[in-house]
Amino acid sequence: MKSYLQTWDDQGKFKEFDQTGHAKYSPSKFHRLANCPYSGKYDVVTEDEDYEVGVTTTTGTMAHELAAAKLIYGVHSPEVEDVLNRMKLMELDTDIDVIEEHVNDYVSFVYSLVGEYSIVRIEEMLDLSQWIPGSFGTCDAMVINPNEYTIVDFKYGFKPVDAEQNEQLIAYAVGAINALDVNSPPETITMVIYQPRAIGKTIKTWTVDFETLREFAIRIKRGIERVDKATIIDRHVGTWCEYCKNRICPKKIEHIASLLQIDTAKEYLSDTEIYGLQSSKRAVIRLLNNFYDDVMDMYDSGEIMQAYTMEYTNGRKTWTDEEKVRKVLTESGMLDAFLTPSPSQLEKKYPDFIEKMGLNEYINQTKKKSGFNLQ
Repeated sequence: MKSYLQTWDDQGKFKEFDQTGHAKYSPSKFHRLANCPYSGKYDVVTEDEDYEVGVTTTTGTMAHELAAAKLIYGVHSPEVEDVLNRMKLMELDTDIDVIEEHVNDYVSFVYSLVGEYSIVRIEEMLDLSQWIPGSFGTCDAMVINPNEYTIVDFKYGFKPVDAEQNEQLIAYAVGAINALDVNSPPETITMVIYQPRAIGKTIKTWTVDFETLREFAIRIKRGIERVDKATIIDRHVGTWCEYCKNRICPKKIEHIASLLQIDTAKEYLSDTEIYGLQSSKRAVIRLLNNFYDDVMDMYDSGEIMQAYTMEYTNGRKTWTDEEKVRKVLTESGMLDAFLTPSPSQLEKKYPDFIEKMGLNEYINQTKKKSGFNLQ
């Protein structure tokens, strides 16, 4: 059956469509929603919500845009040059030449999948609503052959992503099959994660037959169908906890504990245990930092723990009037040593200078939250 969002003609070309707004159920959230339907209760997004776009997010977005331009228009096209010129004006976390090198390797990989009878789709918007109402997504690359579909997801982040049983890839595979008006489904579906910056393999694949894909698709569908009516019994712990917006869910802490479980009775850790602790370091730090920040915000807003008082420790020292401080330093010949000195730098290098020059009145001692005390 054909896609509602995009129609393909007999020549393999497609008609453009105007699609705005956010999908109610985005394939990027399927891993979490299918495994923990209860987490969907915290995904409410208002029209006025502001989205913070960080440098890393922007880098990934531009890498995707560059890859799409090279695949659609050609590696030396004006469209590619336009993307590169825009990238030069942006603050990215990676050199543009490095980004382009990764993108060129990805483009070469996609080319390697194309045969004489292949249909290729880049940045294809796929309708998933007949499978999961209110859902659609964009697939980075699809290569359609007579008996095999290959679905490619280009990931530019550092955290390794697996292809096997990947709910997002399964969603794109379902969308690709629905988009084509064919008499029978493909014999095999190969799903690929292409991730050049992650530790380990750049290319990860998972190949299944149609029936296996169908079984996983049904499991995803059943999980997401429970989102609107989910209760606490539908709350489950796992890798998806890292992306859940439930601010103080006990399952998150359970997940942290599970990542850190080792046999402490032994004298030494095994290589497997060392690797396990090291690989879980990022997830633990991120979970704990998010938990800490959320608890602080809820305390400030009066939502929790009003029987406690906040403890503070000294934070960073700053100048209240940097212009006057610079004037004193210039007159004293100090700016040769410190172009933009902070109070801490000045105290460390010249312990008596601040007091001698009367700069104490220009120092602001910031405070940071460190914990709670029972009143």
